[in-house]
Amino acid sequence: MPNEYGIIRVACSTPGIKLANPEYNCEEIIKLARKAESKGAGIICFPEGALCGNTLGDLIYQETLYKANIAAIEKLKNASRDFEAVIVFGSYLKIKHRIVNVAFVLQRGEILGVVPSEKSTGIDEESTLEVAGENITFSRHCFTDKSTGAVFVVQSGNVFPNISEKFFSACCAGANIVINLTATPASYGTFEMNKSIAVANSMPALVAICTADAGPGESVSDNVYLGGSFIVQNGKVISECETLSMESTIIYGDIDVKILDYERMRSDTFKEIIEKTSYYIYAPDEKEIGPIPTLNLEEHSLLSIYDKHPYVPSDKMDLANKCKTVFKIQATGLARRISQIGCRKLVLGISGGLDSTLALLVCDEALRLLGRPSKDILAVTMPGFGTSATTFGNSHSLMELLDTDSMEISITEAVSRHFSDIKHNPEEHDVTYENAQARERTQILMDLSNKHGGIVVGTGDLSEAALGWCTYNGDHMAMYNVNSSVPKTFIKHILEWYMEDRLQGSENYSKNDKKLCEVLMSIIDTPISPELLPVDEKTAEMTQKTEEKIGPYELHDFFIHSFMHYGLDPEKLMAIAEIVFKDSYSRDEISKCLEIFYRRFFTQQFKRNCSPDGAGTDRVSLSPRNGLKIPSDVDFSMWLKDFK
Repeated sequence: MPNEYGIIRVACSTPGIKLANPEYNCEEIIKLARKAESKGAGIICFPEGALCGNTLGDLIYQETLYKANIAAIEKLKNASRDFEAVIVFGSYLKIKHRIVNVAFVLQRGEILGVVPSEKSTGIDEESTLEVAGENITFSRHCFTDKSTGAVFVVQSGNVFPNISEKFFSACCAGANIVINLTATPASYGTFEMNKSIAVANSMPALVAICTADAGPGESVSDNVYLGGSFIVQNGKVISECETLSMESTIIYGDIDVKILDYERMRSDTFKEIIEKTSYYIYAPDEKEIGPIPTLNLEEHSLLSIYDKHPYVPSDKMDLANKCKTVFKIQATGLARRISQIGCRKLVLGISGGLDSTLALLVCDEALRLLGRPSKDILAVTMPGFGTSATTFGNSHSLMELLDTDSMEISITEAVSRHFSDIKHNPEEHDVTYENAQARERTQILMDLSNKHGGIVVGTGDLSEAALGWCTYNGDHMAMYNVNSSVPKTFIKHILEWYMEDRLQGSENYSKNDKKLCEVLMSIIDTPISPELLPVDEKTAEMTQKTEEKIGPYELHDFFIHSFMHYGLDPEKLMAIAEIVFKDSYSRDEISKCLEIFYRRFFTQQFKRNCSPDGAGTDRVSLSPRNGLKIPSDVDFSMWLKDFK
């Protein structure tokens, strides 16, 4: 993969050391480094004190051990000539009658830097010392590789539980990777605490934190050492080791520094951190190095950066928590709007599809929060030329089981009369044929809301808004849209959570609840369709399926997330999508879908510019008020030429 993509694999290793045997430990570090580089690692990290151990006691003052330590440092330096990767490891030096824990940074036979431990005070960083045949200067550099965009700093010592101002100073100075070399005595909860601290600080700093921790090779006289290595990126643990392993361990994490830099440009929180001048007290200087090897995706698969379904957490508990939170945000936002304007009815169209079903459940919950009955919902099903028997039946079942005020209004006669008025041939199933139906339905809902003193609740989701897959001034319009920030691939998971948590999890689970679950399962299993083209004459089932027209929503949601959250350019997005979906779609299928995404995303901005209010549930929004803002008239040709 080209350097400009900026994806670097970091390896954090806990070697199985022999205490006070730097010669053996040196060989173990070289062996593990060689293994890590063969797996694609561009930066390879070893713990604080990895060369001799951290629990030496008074042996650390012995000249015999120190000579062996220096010899091992020189051997490691020479061995690094055979590596393209950067190697970072902990050891110690004697400086003016003091013992100082340090971190060495090596690449291609050169000592790039020697970083004193965070616990070392009063060290003159301008003084030089001869080590392994080189005059070295102590430093807390930002090591910068301009070819990849990687900027890393090294911290040595017990940086947890308190992350110092030096951490934020380094991030403000440009560091997008922080390497921590630590030695942590094991106790209950320590590993989880360290991870949680790293997660909490990596999010506002928009940085990757890579921690290599000393393990059970240390003395066990008073403590067992944890070996708790982990890698965190922007608030997420992307890799962690099994703690207290008796064997050497290596974990890997792929870090896209371009993503981190892109998000920093967009983050108000990061800008606020930069503006706090106290963070500049410890700002490190810059040392240009490199190039750091980037990940070759022809040889190695991506790890932990790009989720196939980025809006759907893979962990079951996280998924349930997200479903609950998003649903609560939707219902609370609608309840607040209802109470503010004092409307008597919530009016919405029920198609029997995913979006309108979720919107109906949100309406029901919003009214429950306000202590109002479900009869304050006016649910309207409006069958037309393309309404299938399945969705028609599910619509009526939903309205009945939720005990809403409901209506059925067929649009076929009104639309047919409209075709006659505008002189449109009803046998011509073009965009006019489809959009006339959507606008007729919207007109009905708007007029009913006026009649009953209510508001029209929109049902369109984020994926449809991104693609402009809606009829302008038809289903595109509402008075409040509860689904505006919910992607298509996430909606079915909210419905599944609703069944499990709100219905089946209830002590008062009833026959009606069971029937509602059956209806919801049928809706989840029904193909996505606007149902605007005539049904099959024999089966009365739909003939129009959205994903056959515009491509799979799982691809589009992946594109939306990568484009909006990460700012990936077309060539890189195409390359990443090929890897992530290699078992699902061919290159041609992905390329075709990506072209559809770019064309529709840019050309349909005019619809998003006048979209209705709706509560945000994600960090990036398409709202014209506080979301992604792009001009409607942009020339998007550059986005179409780089990935084919």
